Amino acid sequence: MSTNPSKPVLIIGSGLGGLTLAHGLQRHSIPFILYERDSSAYSRRQGYRIRIHEAGLTALNACLPEDVYKGFEDTAALNPVAGFLSFGAFDARTGEKNPGDFGPRRAPPAPLNAARPPNSPGSLPVDRQVMRTALLRGLPEPIYEKNFRSYTITPTGVIAHFADGTSSSEGSLLVGADGIYSHVAQQLIGAACTPRDTGARMIYGKTPLIEGLEEKLHPAMNQGLFIAIDKDNEGGQLNLFLEIMRFKHEGAPQNYIYWVLGAYPEALGVTAEELSKMSVEEAVALSKHVSREWNPLIKPVLEYQAAEQSAVLNMTTSHPTSLPVWPTEARVTVLGDAIHQMPPTGGSGANTALQGAALLVKYLSEGGGEAGWTKETIEGYENSLRGFAQEIVKRSYGAAVKSFGVKPLPDVTI
Repeated sequence: MSTNPSKPVLIIGSGLGGLTLAHGLQRHSIPFILYERDSSAYSRRQGYRIRIHEAGLTALNACLPEDVYKGFEDTAALNPVAGFLSFGAFDARTGEKNPGDFGPRRAPPAPLNAARPPNSPGSLPVDRQVMRTALLRGLPEPIYEKNFRSYTITPTGVIAHFADGTSSSEGSLLVGADGIYSHVAQQLIGAACTPRDTGARMIYGKTPLIEGLEEKLHPAMNQGLFIAIDKDNEGGQLNLFLEIMRFKHEGAPQNYIYWVLGAYPEALGVTAEELSKMSVEEAVALSKHVSREWNPLIKPVLEYQAAEQSAVLNMTTSHPTSLPVWPTEARVTVLGDAIHQMPPTGGSGANTALQGAALLVKYLSEGGGEAGWTKETIEGYENSLRGFAQEIVKRSYGAAVKSFGVKPLPDVTI
């Protein structure tokens, strides 16, 4: 029987992976402290819709107390009546369904042999900010405005150092859940953890489902994830992914359409540098311009967008076939986008982070001691994480290349 350490696990980052890890540790009476670089849980937009699949739901069920899990489920958006078993792509100009189909999809590999949630819906569409609020329930408040810069290994633990000049108390383990371009991963692993830029860009947006808008939309948008592809665009292929988010809980956000427009800069008629310097207003105008000849049942998604909600992001990925291997450090490890960043085309980024958090809880709860955990315990977690996450990164990248016109990286063969 393991003994829990007296010193806390230092969790750097209070995103979905970090919060799930915190709940799992709390469930096993393992002390922890959450550190977050933002000034509060609501100081910046946390993104919009994500879909939590069965493997992610199983991971949450393994870590969260029953009341918190129920609160998470209750604040999810409504699934379409037909469920989320498959989806197809439509021609953005004609509105006709393209030949073939993108589903049903094989379930990604799952590392946990854990119980499914009771009456599992299979998958749930959730608003990232709403989900994060649900996961904050029942936890000690994170320590905000702590922008991690480095760590120091001591003879008896590990100490985190922050940009404001302060340092943490000594911990038994430090976990980098600080997302893409993780400072923890950079110190632990080095340049090998730096995501690769595919060259493709994504304009994210949100369109409020105002009265009268639904009548103007393609009827297939009510069936789950909707994809519109424009292969006739002069500069190159354009891809629009969207899902309607409808909520039922008290205090819910306004119903909205989540969407992301993916393309190479040249397909948008600009250079990568020009796109990176665009204001929100310019990005909005660009998205409307490139879709001006689209089908009238698809075009309103961009025409009625909330201008202040748009953002331009690079499409990046960890190495699709070779996640980094590093010398294990018994006092420091990583999870989530810090180590397995992937294109959104697989719909698996958040789910993989949740599974990684539950996997780490499993290893820590089974192999601890007063002083912390052995190198073998942390190494076991890291090897297991690589074992299942690599396949998911590969599949997400493969979907981007094979179905959505993303150019293969020169040194990658899948």
